[in-house]
Amino acid sequence: MIIHGITIQTGITLAGLLFFAAMALAETGTFRTRSGRGTHPIPPGYGPRGPVGPSDSEVPVESPAATVDGAGRKGAPYQAFPPDDSGAFVKALNEASGKGGGVVFIPPGVYRIDEVVSVPANITLHGAGRSTHLYTTRLDGQGGFITAGNQIRFTQFRLQGPSTVRMVQNMAKGIHVTDGFTGCRIDHVELSGFGYFAIGVTKNAEATVEYVYDHHNTQNGYGYGVMVVSGGKVLVTDSEFEQNRHAIASNSAGTSYRCLYCYIHGDDETYQVGGLDTHAGMSGEIEIAHNFMENLRTGLSLSDGSGRIHSNLIRNVHRFCSIREGTHNGKVIDGAEVHDVIFEHNQLENVTLPFDIRAGWNIVIDGKKER
Repeated sequence: MIIHGITIQTGITLAGLLFFAAMALAETGTFRTRSGRGTHPIPPGYGPRGPVGPSDSEVPVESPAATVDGAGRKGAPYQAFPPDDSGAFVKALNEASGKGGGVVFIPPGVYRIDEVVSVPANITLHGAGRSTHLYTTRLDGQGGFITAGNQIRFTQFRLQGPSTVRMVQNMAKGIHVTDGFTGCRIDHVELSGFGYFAIGVTKNAEATVEYVYDHHNTQNGYGYGVMVVSGGKVLVTDSEFEQNRHAIASNSAGTSYRCLYCYIHGDDETYQVGGLDTHAGMSGEIEIAHNFMENLRTGLSLSDGSGRIHSNLIRNVHRFCSIREGTHNGKVIDGAEVHDVIFEHNQLENVTLPFDIRAGWNIVIDGKKER
């Protein structure tokens, strides 16, 4: 028998072929949650389209422009409390920058970064997968990375902040993309424990965040998996967010974001204010599509901006979308109001309150103008 140009020996039934095809698909794997919690499998068409976070197996890099030679590397694979490695990162980054850019490789090990490390233009900061573990102990935000140029990439490592407890005063920052720099890509990275933000895109900077596991950023009043403000623009796609006060939070004129094919779940360990957010004063546009949200108090919390929210699966959520007046921290923000928002083709399962609309104008739900 011939199927699509492939000859199959006789004696194998069509039912048998379908069985083996199903087994092959199961083994190659639809997306499985990095946390091990939540629903599996996620229905096709929703959530990440590939594995999130750094690779479980070691990822080699051939001929890097420079290599981080810190205490973490010398104590590989795991030295619990090495001295601060910030200087080793700065040295390797400067070496690569002097060559015009390229890959700075972080070998397997545990590295402490208790200073803010500036990453020059045209640099890829590349770990070896999950065996490369970076962390900061600084609660004051004086650890982690900040961009100092265009075309920067962060990939294949874990970056851990100082605390995952929401009542701890934690202003730590993970990766900060800022000052109008563009072309930044953050992919296959795991971030957790940052009280202010794990990823921040600010001051007209632009970034792409993809295949990232971003979790347990819980600080009351902050706790942002991704913060985009002050005219920043970010595409967030194919990522998993868990136990963040907001998976994505936005503010300021001209700020915008797109959240596509993400899995957003779990907020019982933090202050339950909405998985995806627009603060009053955020006058830009959003697109939220093909995401799977479950086990949340509120899926969307909108106070400003416009955009399109479509083709999402919402399951086991108390309230899908809350649209409130344009206030922030109890203060009325002049001109702030949700407007020109289209909701369509969203699938809701076990949602107590689909919409809680208390303000806004030109809000259309499945072809019907609701306000």
